Amino acid sequence: MERHARRRRTPTDRRRRPEAGFRPGARRFGQLVELAAAGSPAPIREALGSIRVEVRDLPPDDEAPTPLASTSTDVAGQEAAIVLFRRPLEARAVDRQDLVELIREVLIEEVSALGGWDPDDLPPEGR
Repeated sequence: MERHARRRRTPTDRRRRPEAGFRPGARRFGQLVELAAAGSPAPIREALGSIRVEVRDLPPDDEAPTPLASTSTDVAGQEAAIVLFRRPLEARAVDRQDLVELIREVLIEEVSALGGWDPDDLPPEGR
């Protein structure tokens, strides 16, 4: 007999869902990053071949406003890197498709910044 509704909550139980944002989990988020990169314009996909993309939960505490990503340029023989901050991206997305589009836009902006391109000059394919 279940007293006081003390049963185990399922992952789809509304009481466990976040109030705002779409949160797929760390492993699934990595898959969504790959999906977003694959749907980017050809110059971005080519550039991503030589740029390391990392995912971290949150940015350092000292940054305000909260960034969605950061970049580090080629220093001391290390390749350039883009760091995506998972939780701020998830908080701004409503659903899976929205999150993929947001990740794609962030990747385009960060790769363009590293390459010295204007994102508006890129072909509209995949956008």
